[in-house]
This record gives sequence, structure tokens and C-alpha cells, in this order.
Amino acid sequence: MFFLSNKYNGKGTCKYISYLLCDEIRKKHGICDETTFNMFKDFVDTYNNDTTNSVCMNQVEHLNVYEFIKMKALYELYDIYMSLSPRYALQNNNYCVYMLKL
Repeated sequence: MFFLSNKYNGKGTCKYISYLLCDEIRKKHGICDETTFNMFKDFVDTYNNDTTNSVCMNQVEHLNVYEFIKMKALYELYDIYMSLSPRYALQNNNYCVYMLKL
């Protein structure tokens, strides 16, 4: 994964990692509570301190519910958009359904 190298440790990448963590916590617990999220955040920070890595050092942040919902909608829209690429159109049985969502 390209975003796990020190070369790609920008704020956008760390925001996406925060989103992925919240999404997985929500799938397992129904909500992304800050206590559970902070356990993962502490792991990332400890890992970075114990290695020469600095990926998302002090940049993984808990997302409030509104920020999470907006990011989720944006990533879902992006996934739909990518599936509508002309080169995949003939292989995609849901092409028309996805076009209506856009």
C-alpha cells in the first residue's frame, strides 16, 4: 500500500486512515466511540515512536459523526464513479442503476 510509506504521509492520507479506522469500529460496534478509536490512535503513535516510521505521527484524529457521514458519502460516490469508467461499462451489471445515483 503506497500510503503506508514515509513518502506519502500527508494530511489527506492520515484523514483517510482516520476514516477507515472509524468505519471498521462502526461496523463492529455500531458507533465509532472516541475511547475505542484512541486505542488504535495510541497504537499508531507507539508504533511510530518505536520505529523510524513517521506515518501519520500525531495526525490520526477521531471523526465526529457528521464528518464521518460526509466522508463516507464522498468515498461511496467515488467508488460508483470509478465503476462507471467506460472500460468497465460492459462488465458492470449495475451500470444503469449507478448512473441514476449520479
